[in-house]
Amino acid sequence: MPTWRKLHTKTPESLDINDMPDDFTRLFWVMLPLALCREGRGVNHAAWLKSRVFPLRFDVTEDMINAAFDWYASHGMIVRYTVNKRSYFYVPTFHKYQGNTSKEAESNYPPPTDHIVPNADNGQESVQSGSGVGQELVQSRSVSDADADADADADADAPAPEAQPDHYQAIRSEWIILFPDKPKPRQDNKTLSGKARTRMRSDHFCDNWHRALDRASRSSFLLEGGFFDLGWFLKNDDNWQKCLNGNYDDKKGGARASPTNEPAGFAGIREWMAEEGI
Repeated sequence: MPTWRKLHTKTPESLDINDMPDDFTRLFWVMLPLALCREGRGVNHAAWLKSRVFPLRFDVTEDMINAAFDWYASHGMIVRYTVNKRSYFYVPTFHKYQGNTSKEAESNYPPPTDHIVPNADNGQESVQSGSGVGQELVQSRSVSDADADADADADADAPAPEAQPDHYQAIRSEWIILFPDKPKPRQDNKTLSGKARTRMRSDHFCDNWHRALDRASRSSFLLEGGFFDLGWFLKNDDNWQKCLNGNYDDKKGGARASPTNEPAGFAGIREWMAEEGI
């Protein structure tokens, strides 16, 4: 069970949420992430959902939960699936809004398998779906007696959970493009990878690191500064923010950026201050 979840500031402006049929459906959706595992999955069963989301509400019925879940499914906000005849669901946008959840305990729920498969009888693709939380989205296929033993090994053949996005590789690629003359970070640099994961916990960084790097690439002070590398950029929340704010921008007329009007002999001191994040 997670100890916390994020609530996006754009939630009140969400068209999906405002289009929901009633306030219970809205409250249920806002609280649903609290019941989900680190992969955004849960058990597709009304009793399980009530015990996880509304444990102290005696007025919440299974019919209310079924109706809300049918609405979510019809709008693509949840996806139901079946593994070994047991029903589960996942929220497709879970990682987009909850970020990195890899430090949480491993999921107890298997990942979804394909929902559409070729029909053995006519070669056409088919899918069977159901309404209500007690019904599942299952693969339409027939299983002969000879396949019974193979079904026992289904867990071993299930695909592994989807890997978390590698934010470091995305930032590294952008760095190499924008700063071809700067040291090229190693692809397997665990220190930088860890710093990237730490920075990516902030929605502000996720939304603005591209702009910060782009602005830094136009700063003579940073391009010529020996201190400026990807490690410095990811070191803390201050360094990259200063790049985004334009603290190191070149002055108009081509003069190099300088935080103050001190003599040129203080260039080394300025580099040291920048390196230390002062």
